[in-house]
Amino acid sequence: MASREYNDTTHEIAGHTFDYEPELLFSLESSGECYDCHDEEFAEVIETRQDLIAQRIEELKSVQNNASVALENLNGTASYETKLEDYNNAVFYMHFVEEDGCLGIHNMEKANEYLDKSEKLFNSVTETEEPVEQPGFEAIVAVFGLMFMFWIAKKRD
Repeated sequence: MASREYNDTTHEIAGHTFDYEPELLFSLESSGECYDCHDEEFAEVIETRQDLIAQRIEELKSVQNNASVALENLNGTASYETKLEDYNNAVFYMHFVEEDGCLGIHNMEKANEYLDKSEKLFNSVTETEEPVEQPGFEAIVAVFGLMFMFWIAKKRD
């Protein structure tokens, strides 16, 4: 990818352009890394920012493990399907940032936004309490059945 110089007249921001330069693309000296065009001092800034995103992803993997256990505990409950959807969306957002390959350096704001969404969704799964089952119709039938059995037993005596 080639870069543009800052234009003092139009005040365009310098950056990348998709008008590629084939000699850079196919050069044997090209490493395909950022350093082909950017100064090496820039590398420290990139690595520092990428380390922050990588650290957040590692922390999210721990939260994901907790959410996975919580989701298993919800299996068979009424809230399972909605929490499974939350879990899958959280995994998507986390993997989107992780698999992008740049660890957020091309759009740090979007990477942090996606990791925030992922964390929020994982936490929604983890914080869901298992519903306490209330005695329903089956309990009422059982009580009346028991009372009926006692009544029959008493009549026999």
